[in-house]
Amino acid sequence: MNGSDVVIIGRGPAGLLMATLVAESGGRAMIVADGQGSLPLWGGQFDFRNYNDEGKPLKDPFAWWTRQPDHPGGTVSGAEWNGWWDHLRQLWHRIGIPTTPRVPRKNTVLLTPLGRLRPTFLAPQWHFTQSRAGPVTLVSIPGLMDFQATAAAQHYQVETGQAANVIEISTPPSWHARWQPLQWAWFLDSMEGRRWMLQELRRVRLEPDRPLLFPQMLGVEEVEPLMQSIAEVTGRFVGEVPLLPPAIGGLRIQRRWERWLKRQGVRFVSGRASEISRRNVLVLTNGRRIPAGHLVLATGGVLGGGIRVCPDGHLEHSVTGLEIGSVSTLSDLGRAGFAQTDNVPIAVGREVGDCDPDRHGDGGAVILWTVHQAYQALAHHDAQAEER
Repeated sequence: MNGSDVVIIGRGPAGLLMATLVAESGGRAMIVADGQGSLPLWGGQFDFRNYNDEGKPLKDPFAWWTRQPDHPGGTVSGAEWNGWWDHLRQLWHRIGIPTTPRVPRKNTVLLTPLGRLRPTFLAPQWHFTQSRAGPVTLVSIPGLMDFQATAAAQHYQVETGQAANVIEISTPPSWHARWQPLQWAWFLDSMEGRRWMLQELRRVRLEPDRPLLFPQMLGVEEVEPLMQSIAEVTGRFVGEVPLLPPAIGGLRIQRRWERWLKRQGVRFVSGRASEISRRNVLVLTNGRRIPAGHLVLATGGVLGGGIRVCPDGHLEHSVTGLEIGSVSTLSDLGRAGFAQTDNVPIAVGREVGDCDPDRHGDGGAVILWTVHQAYQALAHHDAQAEER
């Protein structure tokens, strides 16, 4: 891009990815957000396509997407999908989020807090995923209502036919009954917490050769060193089971991604959008006016990011419901949620593109697709402006 400012409303995965593409090209990006963003609502795995229209699990999402000529994302080639996924995988490695050494070719299965299996595609390595189910050991954490290890083990055995046993550990001296996963995670980031965990695991009896699975609470900043130490002490593969929000895995990704973006020069502004004036001037509720060379709406509306993109193309305040602007018409917006006309905001994220991510498990793919398409549209617009 030619250095024009891109103002992005929303700090969820779509907003952070859009800012990444702008920063990598040498452009200037600003993220405006009032809410936390949606990453802490989920563990952080990016799904491609988990289920077909009949609700049956899909093994090969590449094949599904490239056989859907009537779906707006069906025009994307397998090579292009692979390139987008590889960009995200390599980006996460630069940020400090470990994933697979190459883009997966198939979906794997992720263990849920209920002991059931669900498909997933690209997941951080702290997640426990498997190509096929096998025996496991689940760790019961005192007082942690988000993860009932015994019930999860029973469900897992019924669903997979594989053995699942449970080990229990005691409470640390500083434990309080009100501790939730985030309190446990901050505790295990401390030297006291790590020492306590390793001492506990030296005292328990483990079944041979079974992965040792914890609820996702093994730290926020220091999870990888602790998991490595646990693996060395127990001689077992160590993984985590993502829990309900606030999700520690998503929080880890957000913190690392935002720190990295700030080092690339991306600016973060806290504020709630109240109006989009002509010529892409964003007006905040505090009266601040932010001019933008391009304005991108990455506001799924899940946490009230300030602007909701409605089906008829108008924009409304996510709390008051008042109309604050328009993305012109859906024919201008395009089925992928991006427009190539001047002075029209661009919408990206899992909530655009006529998709149903909660039903089909394709939120990660829709984010990749809309963000890359929108970025290409902006780059094309800038190139044409430069020629003129």
